[in-house]
Amino acid sequence: MFFCSCTIEQIRDLAMAVREGFGPGFSRAALIDCILLLLEDIPGVKAGNVEERLIELAWAIYIGLPLES
Repeated sequence: MFFCSCTIEQIRDLAMAVREGFGPGFSRAALIDCILLLLEDIPGVKAGNVEERLIELAWAIYIGLPLES
């Protein structure tokens, strides 16, 4: 399990930014690595760990799965 002080909206924005910037070709592991690298550059955000549910959300957004409301 990971810890992150990010909101769901911030994780969504990161996933969309990665998709828009790099395309949809990343593996799940590459997406996680990219998001963790991006989080390191955000002041006040501790990216040492990201909750598994946020990783799953980021992956679902990145690959374009419809999300439950």
